Amino acid sequence: MKLKKIQISNFRNIKSAEIEAGDEFNLVIGNNAQGKSNFLEAFYALCLGKSYKAPIEEDVISFNENCAVVIGWFYDGNSEFSITLRWEKDPAAGVKKTVLLNGNPVGRLSEFLDQAPAILMIPDDLEIIRGAPDNRRKMLDLMCCRVYPPLVETLRNYKRILDARNSWLKLPVKSQDPLLGEIYEKKLSTYAGIIVSKRLEIIDMLRPFIEEHHNRIFRLPSPDIRYRTSIKNLKDRTADAISGSFLETLHTLKQEEQRRKFTMAGPHRDDFDLKQKGKTMKHFASFGEMRSSAALLKLAEVEIVSGKTGKSPVALIDDCLNEFDTDHMENFLRHLYERCQMFYTSTGIHDAFGQFAFIETYFTENGAIRRCSQAELKTLLKTY
Repeated sequence: MKLKKIQISNFRNIKSAEIEAGDEFNLVIGNNAQGKSNFLEAFYALCLGKSYKAPIEEDVISFNENCAVVIGWFYDGNSEFSITLRWEKDPAAGVKKTVLLNGNPVGRLSEFLDQAPAILMIPDDLEIIRGAPDNRRKMLDLMCCRVYPPLVETLRNYKRILDARNSWLKLPVKSQDPLLGEIYEKKLSTYAGIIVSKRLEIIDMLRPFIEEHHNRIFRLPSPDIRYRTSIKNLKDRTADAISGSFLETLHTLKQEEQRRKFTMAGPHRDDFDLKQKGKTMKHFASFGEMRSSAALLKLAEVEIVSGKTGKSPVALIDDCLNEFDTDHMENFLRHLYERCQMFYTSTGIHDAFGQFAFIETYFTENGAIRRCSQAELKTLLKTY
């Protein structure tokens, strides 16, 4: 899948921009705080249905404006399609967000998520390796949802029942309805079985890719990836078997959960480990090893989504490979270049970029984005 054209209006500091994209490598250059990251955020929001940065929808709308609009035209190898994402201030509702696919409203994210897959690579990806478990769960669940879109609703339902059960657990024991508690447990276990089974499938896809490509691209020992679950006695990996094991785990934890007033096991408590030589990378790996492993997870996501959906995602890279030396950066980008369309933001022209034949270059300044030649760029910025 490839982006053909994108229009952005009143998105953060981008008042108005239109880009006709190149099919391979698109390089967006500019000084700091000029709009490069905002461009990628707008693009990714178009593919995800929401901003990955803004917890408050209104934050994406430019100051003193009432609405922000992003429109993208794509080609998936068979047909062209368009996606429109619009945020509009509403005195009654705050901000009204509308998603259109070929001009028709999209009801649920699960109906839309696999239309225009994009993989975002940002400096904060380092937190996947060294950060809290929630960072790894979010990455894994998003990958699952790209491959299995109905999982979006399963995750929402799990969260809804989990919140209800935790509220039930906070009641005095005498006020808890046992029948309601059983209903919560059964529903929670059903959703948990589906979620964990899909996560395990993705982990099984990640493992061989990491083993094969980590040393090839970065010339470093390949880490081992393992899923750590809070569900006890997990012998069978089918959704039904996981659901049954989860119910047993909840029964085992019943008294402790009554005391601590929250659900102590389930997908919301799970994690995965990356280990080298038996040691968790989070605690023992160097900065370079963690950065390379985080980048490789995103590279694996490109491969997995492409293989399972038949659509090559667009790679959006926000100036997060500069810690790599030229050879490692070139190896990484070459792997992407051969597999998908890329958009890379940078403050300068890295030596590694010169190894690619087809690069469209754009210059960003004060929220305006325009196409220009590499020769012109070199007069605007210092070369790395």
